[in-house]
Amino acid sequence: MRVTRALLLFLLLGAASNSGAPPNAVIVNDFGDAGPGNCSSTCTLRDAMAVALASVPIKAVLFSAASGWPQTITLTQGQLAISNASADAFVISGPGTANLAISAANISRVFDVGSGSFFLSALTVRDGSVVGAPASSGDPESGEAGDSAATVTTGGCVRIGAGVTAEFDRIDLRYCAVTGGKGGNGGSGMTIFGPGGPGGSGGGGGQAAGGGIYTAGNLTLRHSSVTLSSSTGGAGGAGGEGGGGFVQGNGGNGGSGGLGSGGAVYVAENGLLLLQNSTLAAATATGGVGGAGGASSVSGGGHGGNGGDAFGVLLHAQGAIGTPGMAAVEFSTLASGLAMPGPGGPGGVPDGGGGTGGTVHGAAIWGGGSVTALSSVVLGGGAVFPLCAQNVAAAPGSANIDGDSTCAGFSLHKTFAEVLRAVNPAVAPWPAYMPVYHGSAIDAAAACTGIGGSEVFADDQHATPRPQRSACDLGAIEADYVFVDGFDGA
Repeated sequence: MRVTRALLLFLLLGAASNSGAPPNAVIVNDFGDAGPGNCSSTCTLRDAMAVALASVPIKAVLFSAASGWPQTITLTQGQLAISNASADAFVISGPGTANLAISAANISRVFDVGSGSFFLSALTVRDGSVVGAPASSGDPESGEAGDSAATVTTGGCVRIGAGVTAEFDRIDLRYCAVTGGKGGNGGSGMTIFGPGGPGGSGGGGGQAAGGGIYTAGNLTLRHSSVTLSSSTGGAGGAGGEGGGGFVQGNGGNGGSGGLGSGGAVYVAENGLLLLQNSTLAAATATGGVGGAGGASSVSGGGHGGNGGDAFGVLLHAQGAIGTPGMAAVEFSTLASGLAMPGPGGPGGVPDGGGGTGGTVHGAAIWGGGSVTALSSVVLGGGAVFPLCAQNVAAAPGSANIDGDSTCAGFSLHKTFAEVLRAVNPAVAPWPAYMPVYHGSAIDAAAACTGIGGSEVFADDQHATPRPQRSACDLGAIEADYVFVDGFDGA
């Protein structure tokens, strides 16, 4: 699915005219979150989406500048759900990332795209938060094990369902978080005459997937950034204490922490991601904390649960028995991910052993399915864990940079300071890292085309024309330095 620039220009010109809303668009003129209404006078985004999706043919959603910019739409009624039964794409086109933000205020996801085709452009998506439901605990004095949080919690800001085709262009997505559900605590042991019953084991914490975006469909992400997002595995449940009796029973073992995966973007089974001219940065993937072992008054404290693993901090492509998740990364920058394996839980007193800490699988990329990179940059912020793991490879004939030689086929291995100028994504508008002056990314691309050579890259994340000199730069940003006899002539 590709919504043409001509169509978007037509929609925008229609919205800007003095004749009211064009017949193929619904105009948002109220930046609250009331609805659903019919947009007969005031029209919130929630109203506009309901009207547009019910129209035949489907209409686009645009925004009125009558109230002035910037504006923030704060969702008070939960996520914006999209179910598009039309054969056409549902379009939401904003006035620019600096002019309009849609915030979930850390109480819900922002967009949940369940079906059809969807095009989103020129706005900021932020402050989404999804926390998995805790699992049930064992009953007191039953010795029952706590349940594990079996459901994967997905998509802190955006969730894209199986079979959906989506394209995001000029989107600044930030401050999104997903947390797996907590495992249930084990029930305390039975109180019986003689030795008390053992405590139940704690249940495992749930997996978190896609702090910023989770996609099980076909997603194209262009000229965009996903930053400052996190995926945290659920904590393991605590083991139950031993039951009372002549001698207290053994404590139950703590449950294992859940997986934290895809702090920025998670590509699920059957999912496809095309990442072009975009930045994934400053995301965190954290394994869940292992549950504490249950206590006992004798030498029978429960063992602490193991900490959860962290996978694919910036990009996770899920492996599967069926069709694995796949990603193509072209002229993009993946940088400054933070991997945090979950700590093991403490052992129950008096002598329960502590759990083992988790491990890290890809401090930047986990290619459980496959990830193919072209003209891209993958760097850490001083990470001690390998940046790439599993099926991560360079496209044939392409030049790419990694920071530790763990991305298969990458031709250049450089430090962060040799490649990028650091920025603070928390204060940078539409975040991106500028290539270092005379650095290794400058003019290093083998060609200004995508994988297969058919698509020409004429600009970068911020619409700077490519190339600026004899060849394109690697990564999401084309440096506009002008070199004159070795000096910056800009």
